Amino acid sequence: KLIKSIKELKKKKVLLKDISKNFGSHYSYILKNINKNGVIKLDFILFLKDFYSIDLTKYITYLETGHRTNRVLFPKELTKELASIIGAILADGHIRYRETVGWNNRKPIHYELVLREEYLSNVNVFTNWFNHIFGTSIKYHKRINHYEFYVSNKALILFLDKILKIPVGRKTEIIDVPKYISDSKLEIKIAFLK
Repeated sequence: KLIKSIKELKKKKVLLKDISKNFGSHYSYILKNINKNGVIKLDFILFLKDFYSIDLTKYITYLETGHRTNRVLFPKELTKELASIIGAILADGHIRYRETVGWNNRKPIHYELVLREEYLSNVNVFTNWFNHIFGTSIKYHKRINHYEFYVSNKALILFLDKILKIPVGRKTEIIDVPKYISDSKLEIKIAFLK
């Protein structure tokens, strides 16, 4: 459906060559991914939404990077569970991009979500919400004086950053309630605050 909707942009008099030029990529590269791989970059979808007001996010089912082991479900709507996840990350966790030294002096980026919590019941509930919403099977770990939930998944972290607008960095420096939470229904706000 997503691929078909992009191909139908011609009917709206939006030419793929014009889109490609504004996006800064050759249209043959975009077409190759659409036709051969069936994969469309999230940056391209966000660009269409911001630049042309064409929202194709409703057609996304999964987010993935590189290979399918990184595949996560794409939540279609802001539910109480998702609001609770966002609130827990802002209260007891953070997302970050961590540069490391790799093979041949390359500096790969690790995309990480870290949540630390003192109480087992809280981290257990968070883990269940998270795995249900994103279709993952991540487990928390017991540390000396807390429990830790850790994820290193580029697709997921980019979703939290670029789509959900969760600030990157440690919470003491960047905490901010996303506008879509403050503009949402009361039940969503309550779930976020809990």
